[in-house]
Amino acid sequence: MKLKRLAIAPVLALALLSGCGDGSGSTAKRKRVVLKVGVYHSGEILVGGIETRLADLDARMAALPRGNGVVWLYREMKRSAPPPESVEILNLALKNGVPMRMAGNEDFSDLE
Repeated sequence: MKLKRLAIAPVLALALLSGCGDGSGSTAKRKRVVLKVGVYHSGEILVGGIETRLADLDARMAALPRGNGVVWLYREMKRSAPPPESVEILNLALKNGVPMRMAGNEDFSDLE
């Protein structure tokens, strides 16, 4: 019986140290959730390449995981003032407590 306990002890220790489980623990590294938003001079808003309304974008931002979600924003640059939608998007990010990064490239390649 003593021999069985000695054989099981290293297996249990290894299981505890390796963090076995479903991966939802605080020690598990989670992949960051990125919401890619483009706002264009015409006022058009795209999320992941699909046209979106501000109300839908608000809901998508609210659904981002706390502490693990981020918005990448591309704003089409023209010589005139930015479209009012870009200010609204910034306000939504603030309201939902979501960090935001500004992209210089429409394909977000400068942030990847």
